[in-house]
Amino acid sequence: MHEVFVRSTRRSTRKIGFLVTSSLVMAASLAAGTAHAQEAAKAAADATADKAAAEEPNVPSIIVTGIRGSLSNALNTKRNSQVIVDSISAQDIGALPDRTVSEALQRVPGITIQRTGDVNTLEGSDPGRVPAEGGGVFIRGLSWTRSEINGHDVFSANSGRGLSFEDVSPDLMGAVDVYKTPSADMVEGGIAGIVDLRTRKPLDSKNFIAVSGDWNYADKRKEGFFSGNAVISHRWDTPGGTEIGLQLSASTGKTGNRTDAVQTGSISTTTLTSAQSGLPAGTTVALPSGLGYRSVEWTQVRHSYDAVLQVKPSSSLLFTFEGMIAKVTPRDTENAVQINDQYGGFNLDPSFTFTGPNHTLATGTLTNAQLVYDTRVGQQDKVTREFYGSMFWTPTDHLTVSVDVDHVNSHASVYSMTAFDGFGLNGNRPTVAFDLTGKTPSLKFTENGLSLSDPANYFWYAAMQHNENNRASSWAERADVTYTLDEGSFFKAFKVGLRNTAKDLVTQSTNYNWGLLSTAYWGGGTPVYLNQDPGNVGLPGQTSQLKFGSFMGGNVSVPGGWFPSVGLLDKGAANAYKYLVTTQGGNGGWSPLTDDAFNGSAGSNNAYGTNTQTEKTLAGYAMARFGDEGGLLGRFDGNIGVRVIRTRTTAVGAIFLPTLSSGSSNSQTASNCIAQHGADACAALVAAATFVGDGSKTPVDARNSYTDVLPTFNSRFYLNDKTILRFAVGKAIYRPSFTDLQANQTYNFSFQTDGYTPAVTAPRTLTGGNPYLKPIRAWNFDASFEYYFGKANAVTFAAFYKDVTNYISPQASTVTLTRNGVTQDFQVNIPVNGGHGTIKGFEAGYTMFFDSLPGALSGLGFNGNYTFIQSTGGRNPSNPQLSPGSLLPGNLPMQGLSKHSFNAALLYEKYGVSARLAYNWRSEYLANANGANVNQPVWNEAYGQLDGSFIVDVNSHLKVGVQAQNLLKAKTYIDVGPASLHPRYAWEETDRHVAFLVRAKF
Repeated sequence: MHEVFVRSTRRSTRKIGFLVTSSLVMAASLAAGTAHAQEAAKAAADATADKAAAEEPNVPSIIVTGIRGSLSNALNTKRNSQVIVDSISAQDIGALPDRTVSEALQRVPGITIQRTGDVNTLEGSDPGRVPAEGGGVFIRGLSWTRSEINGHDVFSANSGRGLSFEDVSPDLMGAVDVYKTPSADMVEGGIAGIVDLRTRKPLDSKNFIAVSGDWNYADKRKEGFFSGNAVISHRWDTPGGTEIGLQLSASTGKTGNRTDAVQTGSISTTTLTSAQSGLPAGTTVALPSGLGYRSVEWTQVRHSYDAVLQVKPSSSLLFTFEGMIAKVTPRDTENAVQINDQYGGFNLDPSFTFTGPNHTLATGTLTNAQLVYDTRVGQQDKVTREFYGSMFWTPTDHLTVSVDVDHVNSHASVYSMTAFDGFGLNGNRPTVAFDLTGKTPSLKFTENGLSLSDPANYFWYAAMQHNENNRASSWAERADVTYTLDEGSFFKAFKVGLRNTAKDLVTQSTNYNWGLLSTAYWGGGTPVYLNQDPGNVGLPGQTSQLKFGSFMGGNVSVPGGWFPSVGLLDKGAANAYKYLVTTQGGNGGWSPLTDDAFNGSAGSNNAYGTNTQTEKTLAGYAMARFGDEGGLLGRFDGNIGVRVIRTRTTAVGAIFLPTLSSGSSNSQTASNCIAQHGADACAALVAAATFVGDGSKTPVDARNSYTDVLPTFNSRFYLNDKTILRFAVGKAIYRPSFTDLQANQTYNFSFQTDGYTPAVTAPRTLTGGNPYLKPIRAWNFDASFEYYFGKANAVTFAAFYKDVTNYISPQASTVTLTRNGVTQDFQVNIPVNGGHGTIKGFEAGYTMFFDSLPGALSGLGFNGNYTFIQSTGGRNPSNPQLSPGSLLPGNLPMQGLSKHSFNAALLYEKYGVSARLAYNWRSEYLANANGANVNQPVWNEAYGQLDGSFIVDVNSHLKVGVQAQNLLKAKTYIDVGPASLHPRYAWEETDRHVAFLVRAKF
């Protein structure tokens, strides 16, 4: 059997001699725990200019101490750092109704979030399903972001390479730092930047107990959800002089929403054969592939626990131990109606009218429309545990040693189950008139003899199941030594370090196991109607009537209908099968996946099977801090260093040869085909059957390795005490996703409806991953200007330029393979390295409190920022749901990149009142280069959202307030199609949330 993997032929030929002092060995032997990367970096600074950067301010407690204080903390972090960094504190996170860390991060200059979720999952790449909370974090238009908690790796079974920020409770965070120009001592893996989530530490604050809670009301769900958290922090001084700190935190929260949507389908063009809609014959018009509406109710419960123990035997020695557990269980139920014409498609109809320069569909009427109803249940269970210990030791005034050991394990499972029914099998179905123009579409149904309220007019159609079961674990050890020189030296400190990691990931994924139940519009079996109970199992009780009340706020009137019930699906596929098997009348059809579904055995309806991967890295770095108080260049400081990393990966999987498939249910064996149609007609089927043989899978064990050398330089010039000018340059990498690195590959043969004539498009395909991928690499250039004045006031401007190579994207090609003596050409689509591009732009920020205004007006303030980004060249990432017959169109911008984005917040703080009115906006962007189900580019139209908060100090211990999210009830508009033609695909409306909160600290 052949393995078709594309290896990157370009290897770095540069090598660098690297010296690690013997004191590192001594440091490692002292390890009883670790000190995380930020502690080590801070302690390494010298006693002059670097001291400000080294001293970490007291991490704010859970209680909101004020808007001015939070902005001041964030500006101080930025001002005192030798690298370009932006920060948000616990006050910022708590002062607005952001339910996740990712939603809080969108307030930071240069950061946007993608509301279509993680593109590496089907739900995230499906434009029809916008998640309830903001998902992926993009820094300066790029998703190549490294995520950390307290400077440690976060390794998730849900997304593998990084953290799912939407899974993290913001209540446990002390601050979040976004490093846009990392230094050599920071861990590699983020071309866009590094997001470090910092938890609170007991020795950073006085003893306290803090509790808070809120009740969050979703206006479309007409339901409220409670969230609460508590922190207790205490420190002791022993008679021997040892300081001990213990902090326990817990957060529990439930939230939910409802999203209503009207959507069309993927776009294609056709030519008018006669004059229509004011257009002459021969005009090219754009048609969607369908029409429909859906309502999704989403509920999530999130539990987070954190415990921190710090022991400080002396002023020179600190041990820190921390354990964190986060468990997230999102659930969603969906009811959708798909509308097609009477032929089961969406063909050109004389009633259709068209609009715009591209002549896209505007209005029309479908007679005797085919209607398919579905209920879908999605269940995810995700848990991540992190444990680390640290030692931070300063044996002399000049020497600092830190050692770090961290362990993460994570598990994520997915269950998705859908059942379908159809209406009016034999005709007399409704007439549907539609109007897709304007901000809100309209649908009008007219019954034609059959009532939509009668379950006897609905028949059981199909079912579909999907399962995932992923596990991940990692160990990371590091040791850092810093030697600080005497005052007056140009070089302030030298720092060296080693870091070793080992990661293991097992992903198990089935495909979408679709099968027929009783019948379909096109035939296939004996119909069973929703009022019938052929197996006497209570089948009619597994249906329910839904009326779609107040759909899209009452602005769109759509009829209800009869659906498979949620109770049929949410108890597992075996429970559903107990009822649904009775609809099949012995004809076969859908059956649940078996226990070996993840093994990828022949005939087991499997997409990726079980994929096992490991990644081991060994990194060393050397860095020098420098600075001068005067001279030709004035006052300046900075750091210069280099980081060298050796990466080794393995991927264990298999090559799958599934059963032959045709466009209908009449696939047949080669011998039967010859008997009926002759050897010549069946030659392609015979060749395919011989190539496949017994359909066995061939194991694959792929190994890969590469070395990267990453130099960095950061400088900071003080034009005066208030004005700073920065310059930075460095090389960075972003490793391939574990989805792209999988070793599994699937061969497929497709035939036309006769079962033996090869399909016209993609008759033989080969899909899968590429375990020989190398990382994306980039040179980053940054410059910034910062002016600080007054109390918590600043004007900032930063420009950036990224030169990127080695993009990871799908490659469409044809390969010739021979098996069992048969040679065949296959259309291949697997991710490969290649391409070159640039990303450039700038950020501008302004923060101001108007203290000079009289009286109560002196509490007013403003905080705003604007980001401009432009990209050229480059390639978009692959989509795990992509098929070779639907390759990425060209001329697309970079995925996730908005050219313009801004935040504007009106602030008020005085007389015990803290209030904000914040608006966040971003321009149109490409959400996914090839969305699931539509197999076309997916675009998010410009989106802006207004949020607000009003918090009052009752006394020194208690605060109460109200927060509101999406005050203006902004709608989400999604387009589908290539860059030259992407009309609106979906109109989506979700809840406005209003929360009432109480916070106390003692």
